[in-house]
Amino acid sequence: VVFQALLGLRYIHTKGCIHRDIKCSNILITNDGVVKLADFGSASTKAKDVNSFVGTPYWMAPELITAMEE
Repeated sequence: VVFQALLGLRYIHTKGCIHRDIKCSNILITNDGVVKLADFGSASTKAKDVNSFVGTPYWMAPELITAMEE
């Protein structure tokens, strides 16, 4: 599951997309065992200057939360 999710993230990154809200509920598994990434509502493009912090707080990297508090 993790490997397939990482392959998906690598693919969207090559297309210039940043998901910004990876968590268990946004990783789906089909009946055939294929992993799908879901909920691109917080996604952004690499071309944009991403200065905002979005995502689910309990799933965010600690360094992002620390930066938000500063």
